[in-house]
Amino acid sequence: MRYVPSRASLAGMMVVLLAAVAAGLWPEAIYQRPDIPSGPTLKLLRALLVGQGVFFLLIWPACLLGQARRGMSIGIIQAVTRAAMLLAIAAPVYVMSVFLSDATFADLLRGVLSVGAVIPLGYVAACYFIRWRASTPVVLLVLLLGTLAFPAGLYAVHEFVLPSGPIPPAAAYAGPVTFLWHQADGALTAVTPTPGIIPIAYLCIAFLAFMALIVIKPTTGKPQQ
Repeated sequence: MRYVPSRASLAGMMVVLLAAVAAGLWPEAIYQRPDIPSGPTLKLLRALLVGQGVFFLLIWPACLLGQARRGMSIGIIQAVTRAAMLLAIAAPVYVMSVFLSDATFADLLRGVLSVGAVIPLGYVAACYFIRWRASTPVVLLVLLLGTLAFPAGLYAVHEFVLPSGPIPPAAAYAGPVTFLWHQADGALTAVTPTPGIIPIAYLCIAFLAFMALIVIKPTTGKPQQ
């Protein structure tokens, strides 16, 4: 069972998938002005990517923390395996989103690669929760700001305050969730995340934060390899 996702993470994934499907099929319940997104949008795929970002950045770290407290390993290999299994569970919804959004293989691959780029951030956050409890408030604040507060603020500004004009690219790419949100822009044609520097930056941040945790050695031993 070391490589199997916890029941909590499976339940969280199912809830996120259901919410994403609902938001993608009925976007008018969220957007008062559906013309806000610039260019053609792949609504169901977009909702799915946003949901996956919220799951792997907020819900999954908490699930890993719960597994660690029960004495289960959350080493890199185990975490990668569990994340891959969770993505496999979501695969049917990804395929459905392609057909219902009239998306292409490039859109699907770009979205999956983008989600893969933010998963290490969630894993490193869980490592901080487990090994350096004093950092929990700061790490949690950063996750909440980047995952919920900033996207919600951006939505509110362009839905109610400045409803005209497209969302500025600099704002759209300032956080993981808004980055995933823009990967479902139908105007994009690349099979890799766009712009490519963003996922590279996320991977570098995750690597540097993980190495800092190893160097600091705040509490118990480092996550098993």
